[in-house]
Order: sequence, then structure tokens, then C-alpha cells
Amino acid sequence: MALYIYHRVSTDEQDFLQQKHCIDSYLERNHIKESDIKEQLIEKITGVDEHTHRKFAKLLAKLKEGDTLYFSELSRIGRNMSDLFNIVNHCCENGIILMQCKDATRIENETIGGKALLFALSLAAEIEVANIRQRTQMALDARKKIIQKGGKWISNSGRECTKLGRPASGIDENGKEVYDVSAMVEAASMARTNAMIKWREESQAFSYACLKRAEGWTLQQIVDEIGQLYDNFKPKKESDDNPWATPTGCKPSKGTISKWLRDANPLVLAC
Repeated sequence: MALYIYHRVSTDEQDFLQQKHCIDSYLERNHIKESDIKEQLIEKITGVDEHTHRKFAKLLAKLKEGDTLYFSELSRIGRNMSDLFNIVNHCCENGIILMQCKDATRIENETIGGKALLFALSLAAEIEVANIRQRTQMALDARKKIIQKGGKWISNSGRECTKLGRPASGIDENGKEVYDVSAMVEAASMARTNAMIKWREESQAFSYACLKRAEGWTLQQIVDEIGQLYDNFKPKKESDDNPWATPTGCKPSKGTISKWLRDANPLVLAC
């Protein structure tokens, strides 16, 4: 019975620290040593792609009956709902254990509870992708309209742009870089928005709150549970991150979690 670990992020700019901390914490609690792990796979690729187009497929092919695959959360394996169902079906049929380390949950489809959880998790993973795509497309459409009107916008780096893609130049006719205070403020705001999107995609606390809301938990139940998880996973060193914290490292408040839920689904009243 061999043990395996899988990490995945979507872009080169993202790192694996939160995932690694989550899995390491689980292994430590269950007295599993690093030397017990037969293989770890780390890849940077979008989870929307089916697993057959990723290195993950080769890892999955190695697993035999009784083997265990550890990952921080199901969305790391993929964000395509039908593909996730295929992966779980394959593993259950072949006696392979899939372990979501963030809440010590075995992912399976052999029980009613397991099927319900799989549906909720895979749906949440796909919804987040749809939200990111929508936000990206809205920004792209806005910039296309600006181009049609002969206008300009400011990139995240604070440079003026008149066409899509990387700006050809941020230099004025005198050979000096262009700095506009209002433009820099707007660029900084956009950068913060992009950083928040990235954080939500990686955050255990955010995805857990959305999942429990989908399962019918009240806002107060979610607040109490995440608060307890925050206390339980408090790092030994101040320099380490708490996977259940806000982007600033604080304990999530009721107001913060309520906003997470409204942002994730504006049609659902977080109460």
C-alpha cells in the first residue's frame, strides 16, 4: 500500500505553500513520515483541463488497490465537474483511496453521503472557474470598448495602454516614463482585486465556507467552525501562515465570512 501526494496550481505566479502546509499538517497528525511517501507530483496547469491532458494521469495510472493519494482539497485534482466524477469513479472501482487533507475527508462515491459531498465539492470547484472567467471576460470587454473609442487604460504596472497585450511603451515623447497619480491608484486597486481572486482560489477557509453554505449550514455555524479550525491550526511560528486565516492573517469574523459568501454567490443571502 503506497502513499502518494499531488499538488497543483494554475499559474507560474502561484506557489504551493498553502497546499504543502495543509498536507504536512495532516500527515503529522496521523504520524505519517515523509519517508513513507512513495512519490510526490507537483505541476502548474489549469485544473479545467481534463486529467488525461496533465501529468496527473501518469500518477493516477501508477496507483494500485490499497494505495492512497493525498491532496489539500478536491479542486487541486481538477475543476471540471465531469472529469472529477470520472477520477473518483476510477479510484473507487480500483480500491484507491482519495484523501482530502484539509478536513481529513475520504472522497468517494460509494455512499449517499459520499456522493452528496462529491457533487457539492465538484460543483463549487467549477463555479469558481466560471466566476473567474466571467470577471476576466468583463475586463476584456471593457478594454475592447476603450480601444474602439480611441481611449487608454492603465495596466497593473501603472503604464498607459492603447491595445490588448503587453504595452509597447510606457515612455512619453520626451523619453520619460509616464506616472499619473490617479492612474496608479486605479492600477493598485486592480492589482488588489487580482490578488484577492488568486487568494480565494487557493484559500481553504474561503472554499470551506462556500462548501458548507452549499450543504445548508447557517452563517453562524460556518463562522464557529472556521474559527475553531483557525485556533486548531495556529502556527507554531509567527512567520508561518494559518490556512484558515484571512489574507492578512487574521481570524475570519462573521462579517468577513458573510462577505465571502455574498461574493461567491450574490443570489444567496448569507444569514
